[in-house]
Amino acid sequence: MDAVALASLIRLTALVGRETPLVELRASLTFYPRPLVDEALCQLTMREDVYLRGEADQRRLTAEDRKSALVLGGTARHVLLITA
Repeated sequence: MDAVALASLIRLTALVGRETPLVELRASLTFYPRPLVDEALCQLTMREDVYLRGEADQRRLTAEDRKSALVLGGTARHVLLITA
């Protein structure tokens, strides 16, 4: 599977309008290599209705949340949100 196909799979499985922590998403995609998942997430961010956000309250983050984050533009992103 390539990154574009995996991005489509992620888009289909994520609930629209619900923030999905990357730690949960990555747990459901353990059979895919992390670089492929990261590339798929980057592909998704090119869409107008997909957002990767950092956790505003950094104290709430667990070690697993931090490990699962995707760093874009120097900022750790912890949550996937699809709005439409």
